[in-house]
Amino acid sequence: MNVVQHGHWTPSALSPVSNHPPGLPIALELFDRVDEYSDEIRELIAEGDEADPEVASDTSIIIFCENFFAQFFRSFGVRLTGLDERARMQAARQRLGLSKKTHQAARSLIVQFEKLCDLWPDLQGRGYTISLSHRTEFHLTYLPTLFRRIGAWAEEADFPAIAERVDEAAGYYEDALEGFPNGE
Repeated sequence: MNVVQHGHWTPSALSPVSNHPPGLPIALELFDRVDEYSDEIRELIAEGDEADPEVASDTSIIIFCENFFAQFFRSFGVRLTGLDERARMQAARQRLGLSKKTHQAARSLIVQFEKLCDLWPDLQGRGYTISLSHRTEFHLTYLPTLFRRIGAWAEEADFPAIAERVDEAAGYYEDALEGFPNGE
């Protein structure tokens, strides 16, 4: 399986998520990365760590995002090469080529990828703005929206197993955010 590290796709031994169930474009095991990250957040909170968790390229949640979008775009016959401006433009072209009537949820999910490409440099501390605020936005806004949009797309595309699994992972993540700095 390929993941993005430092803006380019590279092989990953961290994420054995290439076995897709028949007929599903997304490996259900991929959502285990969300559960792992939720457990990491719980551990930080239990330890009394007030800081937002780091969002490095090798964290479970970034591995989830990278692999989810790689598999999602592959289902449209698109191979992305990173989380950068070029990939964002390629995704935008794909989005604009989809029918608004029949692919509304897929279009919204592609917008989430575009937002991840915009956030990526700041999440990695390579942007001009303070990365802490971007990490907080990522945890409290971006991820919950991503999970909702994955669920909507899975329902729209008639993948109930994906919709069910993302709902489980999103609920587990939401529960982990209790006590999170700036969280609920």
